[in-house]
Formats: sequence, C-alpha cells, structure tokens
Amino acid sequence: MKANYKNEGLTLLKKGQKGIVHAIFSRFGLILLLLVMQVLILFSIFQWFEEFLPHILGATMLFTVIMVIYLLNSRINPTAKITWLIVIMLLPVFGVLLFLYTQTEIGHRVLKKRINQIITAYICVLYLQFPAGGFVA
Repeated sequence: MKANYKNEGLTLLKKGQKGIVHAIFSRFGLILLLLVMQVLILFSIFQWFEEFLPHILGATMLFTVIMVIYLLNSRINPTAKITWLIVIMLLPVFGVLLFLYTQTEIGHRVLKKRINQIITAYICVLYLQFPAGGFVA
C-alpha cells in the first residue's frame, strides 16, 4: 500500500515537469514576465522624459523649499516639526503627500460631521418625546 502512494507521488511529479512551456505559463512564469514588462515600461518612461528631467528636479526642489518654509512658520510641536522637515527633505513628494494626509484629517472631519448630525437628530427626537424635560432615568 505504501509503495503505491510513492509511485503515485512520482507519477504526479513527472506530470508537473512539462518543460519550458509549463514554466512560462505557470503562475511564477507569468508573474516574472509581468515584472520584466513593468521594469521595461518604467525604463522606457524614464528615457521618454529624459529631456524634462532638469525641469522635474527644479520643480521638486522649489516645492521642497516652499514646504520647508511653510513648516518653519507653522505652529506645530517643535519635535514634530523637525521630524516632518527630515521626512520632507529626504522624500520630497512622498513626504509632502504624507504630511498633507496626516494634517488635513480628511476622514476625521467627515466622521466628526456625521457624528454631530446623529447627535443633533437624537437630541431632537428626545426633545419631541419628552418636551418639558420630563425625562426620567
């Protein structure tokens, strides 16, 4: 019985080794092919925009200087200010996007507004049910 399982395992192993066609169309082969294509596209985009590289670097530098001046004049905790300055100077575009995401609190404002609406609606319903302050706990 054990020998039969060993033989079936070897048979399955041999069926899995179908050569180069199987390697290309396997999951690993497709992922490798897509990765190589992505790298080639990335390098071709770099080649295509090579003439604009000084403009892109200049705009990034100007943007970084503007953000540093803004941070130095902001009323943030000095420790946080130094941290943000380091992040923005090392990674200008990513640092600015991260700073804007954390400081604007987009999701928190929406959530706070919705909670205030619910509380106001609940207070109105309570007032309609118990108009003279006759609420008994």
